[in-house]
Amino acid sequence: MRPLKAQHRQSDRQLARSRSFLEIQTTDDARQAIFLLELANNCIRLIIGQTNLDEEIRKSLLAQSAMIDMRIETARRNASILKN
Repeated sequence: MRPLKAQHRQSDRQLARSRSFLEIQTTDDARQAIFLLELANNCIRLIIGQTNLDEEIRKSLLAQSAMIDMRIETARRNASILKN
């Protein structure tokens, strides 16, 4: 398993590549993408809650969802300083 910081750097590079793929060019584009990511993560948490999973797996998935929430919040803060 890779160290956590290496995983974050790779995730950040993937996010940067996906930004151009998604054609996010304006602040409104970024806000809409953030909203959709947040909506998707909330749906995932609902699915996790309604699925019969081993408790350790459930905890792991919810921890990953919490990490996604933190990254979404970081993206929201970064988007708030962008200019249209």
